[in-house]
Amino acid sequence: MTFNPSNAISSYLPVNFQLPTEETLIAFISKRERETANILNIKENANYENFEILTGQQFFDSNGTPTINRPTTKRYIFRTVYNFGALPNNATKTLAHGLVLDDGVNPSTWFFTKIHATAFDPTKGAEKAIAFDGTYYDIAAGAVANPINLFVDQTNINITTTSNRTNFTECIVTLEYMKVF
Repeated sequence: MTFNPSNAISSYLPVNFQLPTEETLIAFISKRERETANILNIKENANYENFEILTGQQFFDSNGTPTINRPTTKRYIFRTVYNFGALPNNATKTLAHGLVLDDGVNPSTWFFTKIHATAFDPTKGAEKAIAFDGTYYDIAAGAVANPINLFVDQTNINITTTSNRTNFTECIVTLEYMKVF
């Protein structure tokens, strides 16, 4: 059974294989264990923790096309999740993220790959959950009504509402980032 096209770059380990004869078994097992470790190490980690974790995601090398003399160096992605609490009432609320984004010399040493949030109104049930990244527009109130803006600066996670959103008492913000850009 094939999980992907033969020309796809993939991290799937073939499920069918033939064990070799006894004299080459150790070499086969060693090779298969290396393949397994390589594949498992690049699978995305689906843990969402309130401390920094390595996600398993990898981004392309920003230094150009790989060559024989200069192989591709993947850049790893990290994730941190924050309990933001209640959304504000027509205001901006901030929460310190604790990430050192500017080392004082090179202000571009970090690069965010994903910034998103989910908020929940427990009085209304699941139909009152919202997700936003950048700007959320309240579709029920009109495509441009009641936006919620999410942005990250050097020190804080910032969420700005343009209406009373205090009934959304639970908000989780997820930041994913590269440490070297």
